[in-house]
Amino acid sequence: MGICFTRSSCRNMREDFNELADIRFSKFEKQWLEIPVFELFASIALKYPEKIAVKDDEIAFTYRDLHALAISIASVVASHTGAGREPIGIALPNNPYFQAAMLAALSIGCPYVPLDIDLPPARNQLIIEQSGLSTIITTADINEIPDALTRVNIDQLLVDGGASFKPCAQPEDVAYIIYTSGSTGMPKGVYQNQRNLLHDVMQYVNAVHLSASDKLTLLYSPAVGGSVRDIYGSLLCGATLCIKSLKKSGLYSLVDFIDREKITIYHSIPNIFRTFLKLNQPQKDLSSVRLIYLAGDRIFNPDINLYNKFFGKKCLVYIGIGATEVATIYRHWLIDHDTKIDQELVPVGYAVDDRRMQLLDNDGNEVPNGEAGEIVVSSAYLALGYWNDSEQTHKSFAFNPEHPGIRIYRTGDLGRINGQGLLEFIGRKDNQVKINGYRVEISEIEGMLMDYSGVEKCGVVTCSVAGNNALFAFYTSNKQLDEVALKLWLGTKLPGYMVPKRCIQITEMPLLHNFKNDTITLKEWANAYANVQLFPDQPYEPGDKDALNKLLRTTWGQFLDVSSFDKNMAWSDAGGDSIGAANFLVQLESDLGITLPTEWIHGGMKPVEILKVLEKTIAAPIKTKDFVLFYFTPIKGISEDGRSLVRLLGAENIEIRIIHYPDILSLPDKRYNWPKISKSIVSQLNIDIENTRFGFLSNCNGSNFLLNATPLHILKKSSFIGVVDPRTYHKKRRLKHGPFMYMLTELLKRQSFNTVMNEIFRQYPVLISIVRKLHKDFLNHRNLFILLNHRNKIHYIDNKLYFFSTRGELNIRIADYLKPFFTSIELINLDCEHRSMFDNESSTKIKDKILHVIRRTGTS
Repeated sequence: MGICFTRSSCRNMREDFNELADIRFSKFEKQWLEIPVFELFASIALKYPEKIAVKDDEIAFTYRDLHALAISIASVVASHTGAGREPIGIALPNNPYFQAAMLAALSIGCPYVPLDIDLPPARNQLIIEQSGLSTIITTADINEIPDALTRVNIDQLLVDGGASFKPCAQPEDVAYIIYTSGSTGMPKGVYQNQRNLLHDVMQYVNAVHLSASDKLTLLYSPAVGGSVRDIYGSLLCGATLCIKSLKKSGLYSLVDFIDREKITIYHSIPNIFRTFLKLNQPQKDLSSVRLIYLAGDRIFNPDINLYNKFFGKKCLVYIGIGATEVATIYRHWLIDHDTKIDQELVPVGYAVDDRRMQLLDNDGNEVPNGEAGEIVVSSAYLALGYWNDSEQTHKSFAFNPEHPGIRIYRTGDLGRINGQGLLEFIGRKDNQVKINGYRVEISEIEGMLMDYSGVEKCGVVTCSVAGNNALFAFYTSNKQLDEVALKLWLGTKLPGYMVPKRCIQITEMPLLHNFKNDTITLKEWANAYANVQLFPDQPYEPGDKDALNKLLRTTWGQFLDVSSFDKNMAWSDAGGDSIGAANFLVQLESDLGITLPTEWIHGGMKPVEILKVLEKTIAAPIKTKDFVLFYFTPIKGISEDGRSLVRLLGAENIEIRIIHYPDILSLPDKRYNWPKISKSIVSQLNIDIENTRFGFLSNCNGSNFLLNATPLHILKKSSFIGVVDPRTYHKKRRLKHGPFMYMLTELLKRQSFNTVMNEIFRQYPVLISIVRKLHKDFLNHRNLFILLNHRNKIHYIDNKLYFFSTRGELNIRIADYLKPFFTSIELINLDCEHRSMFDNESSTKIKDKILHVIRRTGTS
């Protein structure tokens, strides 16, 4: 695959398109970087005083109006801040007053902190506290402002009130502090000075030839880094900035907006672009648009097809990639209607002047062209760091010792350079996962999904199933698509390990406030789908000619959808993996009471082939199972050795049903806790409790789920409740309950893990280096710890418990703890240890003891 051009390609972005050459514009000169932003704006306002500078559906300011209002605001703000350079907050709707407030702050050399009033107040409060705001520009009707802040209500100002004010900013003054999401939940404030802001504007103006005749969209909130180019690119060229609030009016009216305002420069993330064109097939004239600027996310070939379909021959697509920390673009290129791209993922461009990009491996070495590496950008014009967070700044930014003033930023994004010298953006570094040992790029799967007829939006995430990564795809469409057909189609385009386990159609894609996919929500949905049998089937009826086929279909349906069974799909094509195949084998052995060879379970196996093997293996007719035993495995799942006990019990006229748990070690937090786990378990207890003889058996820590998540009324109706846990007593090292342990214990009772860790680091700095070494391993078990710490209270079960264990102090103590919840507990001695309980000899002995108990209770 590659990119085909009808014109010659080059290493730098081509600017020789006739469409650009015909545009008269004033080049942004590099010496202008030494002029403060407001001074440049004032010169534009003097040149175009009566021209509309910024407008929305209700308000329009000329350049003269905007300049006068900014001066009035600045005069009042300066009276509160004095000669200081402290940050100024802006809490306003996304309308022309916002740009006036931004210019006012810049004129006095103070950084502005844009707040999105549509976001939760709690998040804005975090930003206010972290940035250290004391003054905020707002309006009288906005109430979510802390009383401690000095308010400047711009709706109560006189426009001519700042006649005596003189701008006093310098190019090195901080221009803005824009907050992005932080991995710890605390927003990070990226700050930049006025000189570097102008460098970004210079690059944009000169790349796309912005001029006073242009009309630019502002679809972003001013609190988002993507808005910087729209706002200042327009206001420093004499163009008109047209604001459209998508949160208020949605995407359906966007076509009318473009037509009515005669937009020439359209800018959004690809998701908005593709959605508004698909939702409302344009009937309006879009010929005014000369440039479509797409950045901020992956761009796929179908997006370019939409451009070719709906926009005129003179319209170009400007594609770029950047980051708020890079301020902003570090690769870009232009596409016209003659540019042919024969791959699903559209490259994001060539080099940008004054911004060097490298692709590095994990050891910091530059990777060859064609190979993936982390994108690292170095420039004198990068952001200055994270406001009031020197630790995070030093972690993310570095200095080039050979070139003082050059900063280096590791983006955390992955990319590769193709044969034409174009950067292909793969996605976040943490979005590259391994599936069955293969490295998978999620963006490649999403690109292929977007090429499927009918798919409008999509998102692919990973979810742990039986301790292994599995892919889950979610997509939207205006028609009902067949999941099996979609997966079969993907199987013809991608390797089997890249075909998602599930492709799930949803009505609406969850989005963040910046309109990117909400991957956290998608992961939560994937967890839910991973642990629910979506296509349950009725068990076979004894004596039926098709009993074996029905039993096989039922067992298959516990791991994959039965529609794939009916279509005779291969295991891997239906979304199954090797771990699932092993569990499928264990369940099948239990259902049939036989031993099956492991080697014939593989990814290419199909139901018809399995049925033929079973028909040859099973000489006697299938027995009627007269007792159902629900088996709660250890939390990490059933091991290969653990098959033996299940198989032996299944051969004794007992139907074994293995209970599958949600992915405990990667649950988001306590919100995904016992009620949800209980719901998952109940969905697997599909049995007539009044007319069926059944019981429960748990192994090791699986008893937590048996006793804490199984409904009480079902436990009471069971004929047998057994726990197998042959642990021996071992002496524990006791920790002294000093101040540190007291603090840790008290915090864990009421705080999240991250809160506890942060408090420990604050109180005991010396522990930081030690704890960090242990942190990675500890994270694997933190959710289990939190989960067990918040488990449901065990109620009186009114039944007998059979505790299969070795005699020892530890297990006697466990039995004593459980006594109040049962009518009685019988401790049954096992002559084995925990490590050897599943060897052939021990499994047989445990099986015999369990069967002895079940038979003497009259259940079989």
